[in-house]
Amino acid sequence: MMWTILIVDPDSRTKSILETLLERENLTLVTATSGHEGVFLFRKHNVHLVIAEAHIGDEPDFDFIKEVTAISAVPIVVLSALSHDAHRIRGFELGVADYVIKPFSPREVVLRVKRLLKYFYDSSPFKEVGNFYVFSFMSLDLSNREVMINQKKVKLTPREFQLLRYFAEHPDQVISRRELLQGVWGYEYFGEERTVDVHIRKLRDKLKVYSSVAASAIQTEWKRGYRFNSSPQAKK
Repeated sequence: MMWTILIVDPDSRTKSILETLLERENLTLVTATSGHEGVFLFRKHNVHLVIAEAHIGDEPDFDFIKEVTAISAVPIVVLSALSHDAHRIRGFELGVADYVIKPFSPREVVLRVKRLLKYFYDSSPFKEVGNFYVFSFMSLDLSNREVMINQKKVKLTPREFQLLRYFAEHPDQVISRRELLQGVWGYEYFGEERTVDVHIRKLRDKLKVYSSVAASAIQTEWKRGYRFNSSPQAKK
């Protein structure tokens, strides 16, 4: 799978160096010089990881990062010339995955990016890390039976969680209503396949409260069943 990296930094030299090294790793690069442009490109492309300067031009520190973490759970690597603990802790409180102090070794940043991609995705649309399923727009904690979207816990019934987990375990596959009944309800439910439609409608409604992208991930396949899109696109 081709991973897409978004770099947001007003320093053209930094962007150029990182672009050169990351492209050698067969990664797709998208770059921006402002937070506004960065958010636009993030919504436009299916971004798997973000590298961003903490302070972008006249924008407040972490302003762009706050906007991204409000709509997605993709890993973010922060670049900053500030090394004091309070600034780094602020970044991690916002949910960034890594914090790199400038000046830095470009090769080290590439290695950190590769490590994060492997950790979060591992050559798959999602990565099961221990008892977690991590997507760019949502994560499932299997041990605590919790779903997190935009750093908020989604309130689901046990059946709705089981249904979402089944989808997460079978991403990008067409799943019939009968298969969902067998896999989620655990038995044949002859003549009552409509119960799947009812539960999925309620599940979509609950996900939509937190993210329209997450809700759109559960797609209806006409006369065939449903499919969980592991990389849904935000609507423009």
